[in-house]
Amino acid sequence: MDIGKYRYPVFSYKCEAEQTYGADIKTRMVGFVYKTICCPADQFEATYEAGYNELVNAGLQKILDGRTEYFNSQS
Repeated sequence: MDIGKYRYPVFSYKCEAEQTYGADIKTRMVGFVYKTICCPADQFEATYEAGYNELVNAGLQKILDGRTEYFNSQS
């Protein structure tokens, strides 16, 4: 066990949408986080909303829906 080190969650299943959009979403996510951290406080909400909508339009919602469908089928 690595104490003090973050471990990324690992999913043994990747839905079709994640295989299609996953790499692009990861790249866009870095930009999204950077922009929201660095923006002026009075522009945070607008920056966050614009960045999140960009991620959704790039396939994030399809990935979330695919994961939800998979996890619901496991119960």
